[in-house]
Amino acid sequence: MLAIVMMFSVVDATVLTLIAVPLLYVEFFQKKPCPMAEQMGETCGTGTEEESSS
Repeated sequence: MLAIVMMFSVVDATVLTLIAVPLLYVEFFQKKPCPMAEQMGETCGTGTEEESSS
């Protein structure tokens, strides 16, 4: 019985690591629209993109 519990624990941990954590990351850190950017004609960035030097 203990072996079955341990096997399912490994499967659960793998599923959480490979599926649930990336989905939560995308949900919390996706680009959100900036309300003022639309009015000013600019794009809303997170500050991680490189700025163009032109």
